[in-house]
Amino acid sequence: MSGFGALDFMNKTLKNNRGLIKKINVFDRMKLYNSALRNTNVSFKKTSSKESLEKFRAQTLADNKKDTFIKIFKLIGVLMLLFVGLGILIGGVFLGKG
Repeated sequence: MSGFGALDFMNKTLKNNRGLIKKINVFDRMKLYNSALRNTNVSFKKTSSKESLEKFRAQTLADNKKDTFIKIFKLIGVLMLLFVGLGILIGGVFLGKG
């Protein structure tokens, strides 16, 4: 009988959740949201020149190249440490030092 409290709590929670679902009308909420969206005006103005866009593109490409180089360098370092560690482990096991 130790689980009765947990089962009772579960049943009450399910009943409360069903009550919440019945209270909320999703379609009314969608209508309100869509009508609010219809009343908004969104406009974009082009403020960047071609030169600034080219400069931004060049800077982004340079940053990406630098980040890629750093990632490759880190990967090579981790692989070197892994191979050295495995070499020491395998050498120690087979030579009887470990």
